[in-house]
Amino acid sequence: MQLIDSHAHLNDPAFDGDRHDLIARQLPQAGVTASIEIGCGPEEWEPALALAEKYPQQIAAVLGVHPEYAPLYTPPAADRLAQLLRRPRALAVGEAGLDYTCLEKSGKDLQHATFLQMIALANQTR
Repeated sequence: MQLIDSHAHLNDPAFDGDRHDLIARQLPQAGVTASIEIGCGPEEWEPALALAEKYPQQIAAVLGVHPEYAPLYTPPAADRLAQLLRRPRALAVGEAGLDYTCLEKSGKDLQHATFLQMIALANQTR
């Protein structure tokens, strides 16, 4: 059976010691033929894309804004995200939605506005 990891965080520091071995050997041996690396916020977009570009046969990047990072989605960040999504290994806009468990970081109104911006960006870029 072939598997696709549809929501990976292979850039997590927990994998710093064996990331290459994990991607190149361990995942394929386990039947995982592809992974979608998620960039949840501005600090994760470029590392997710860099990983997808380093391993183009195994990884694609999905970039977006998790609701807890909505306060970081400023106009300059929006411009940067739009540019990054034009790169070939950026598969889609993702990690977007509503999460009311993190209302201290981003209230409902900000989450709604950011989610609508993610939908608009997805419609513009794909």
